[in-house]
Amino acid sequence: MTDGPVQALLERFPMGDGLPAQQRELSGQVQAMEDERITATEERTRLNVELEATLQTEVLPELLLQRGDLEEAQAESEQDLVVAQLAHELLVAAIYDFEKQNQDPVIQHAQRLVEQVVPSWGTLIMEHPAGGKPTITRDSTSGRLSSDRLSDGARALLHLGIRLAFAERDAERRGLALPLICDDPFAHFDDDRTRGALELLGDTSKRHQVILFTCETATRTLAADLGAHVINL
Repeated sequence: MTDGPVQALLERFPMGDGLPAQQRELSGQVQAMEDERITATEERTRLNVELEATLQTEVLPELLLQRGDLEEAQAESEQDLVVAQLAHELLVAAIYDFEKQNQDPVIQHAQRLVEQVVPSWGTLIMEHPAGGKPTITRDSTSGRLSSDRLSDGARALLHLGIRLAFAERDAERRGLALPLICDDPFAHFDDDRTRGALELLGDTSKRHQVILFTCETATRTLAADLGAHVINL
């Protein structure tokens, strides 16, 4: 059984005459169509290149303009940031100076007490950060340090000075000097600070009864040398 197109060719050319010519004609048509396809592809490629070049020519200046605007806005933002940072630093400095010059009398007295032990201690400042708890800072020639960044010995001395200052302020308010009980407050002190702190307690004992507990033989001996009444338990 013969396919339809083949049967049609056989009927048109019963002896096979003209088939080669027909083949050549079809081959020519195929080649012509292929040439047209190649030409169309090349033209499409050329048009795409022209389109891309046109887009770049039209879009690039706009992009450059946008970049310029962004760079200008960035420069203005950076300048505003510098101004804001400077204003913040000035405000912080103003607040710090105000707090430094207007300290609570208890803090000022605590500073004087601490300076009896360490004359080069520096200035005690109670700061009130926004939204936070008050903090006590030592401002000295070596810089500013909050109490939680001090050494154990320095922090112990600071706390001792503040407690004594509060006790004396309370005695003034009440008109009654209550006894002060200290439980081995010199654990983190070196020898010099221990002596100075004992002398400070000796001075305080002129206004308050001071009871000092210690398990350190050296502290007991030094206290006795400074005139303390020692009781062994």
